[in-house]
Amino acid sequence: MIELKYLPRAQPKYKKDINSLALIAENRHQITIANERFRGAEKDGNIYALSKNILFVWAGVHTIEKPETDKKYSHGIQPLDGCYMELHAVTRVGSTPKVFERK
Repeated sequence: MIELKYLPRAQPKYKKDINSLALIAENRHQITIANERFRGAEKDGNIYALSKNILFVWAGVHTIEKPETDKKYSHGIQPLDGCYMELHAVTRVGSTPKVFERK
């Protein structure tokens, strides 16, 4: 499950995203996904449960971060422990982005 932010000239706002991922992680046993059609012929009428083994990913393309964000955005959020990955592409004027995973 991926939350992707593309803000090449701004700093990321991530708290709502992390809270949403945590809510899904905490309630994954109650969530189902279906491909229901509003119009047209139905292609797949199945309802799918979420796996117990989901990797939750926050990925962002953004400008330089504030110094206080040196920890993972999910730091201290219990439902994401052991199933969360954070990826960054930090943009810089006149240069290629700095790409890294926050551990």
